[in-house]
Amino acid sequence: MRTRFRSCFWPSGATAKPLQITDIATNVFKERLQTIPGVSEVQVWGAKRYAMRIWMDPARLASYRLTPLDVRAALLRENIELPSGRLEGQSTELTVRTMSRLTTPEEFNNLIVRETDGRVVRVRDIAPPSSARRTSGPS
Repeated sequence: MRTRFRSCFWPSGATAKPLQITDIATNVFKERLQTIPGVSEVQVWGAKRYAMRIWMDPARLASYRLTPLDVRAALLRENIELPSGRLEGQSTELTVRTMSRLTTPEEFNNLIVRETDGRVVRVRDIAPPSSARRTSGPS
């Protein structure tokens, strides 16, 4: 038998931004609630996430013989989160993850798109230096 419980946490007079609330809900409440015996899943609804925008320069892409698909492939290859195991107790099971997420504009700008014959092309080489920036977006 499956029982669903829904709850909203929003302290009166709270001044936290939506991204901060999502972080607290995911990293504090969710982590604690999923360790309660009998809880099979905890979902955070209405979460706000960071998004990174990279404005590629078509001329720079062409000069390196790259396409937007090459940049996409590099992002998918390098910006990953892999399951790496689990911890089990008598009544608790937790998944352990390997995090390799890019989170800052500097990390995105330093991402290697292609390496050929010792020549490295990074995101900053095909996009203006401040083109990678954080914005909030839908979850």
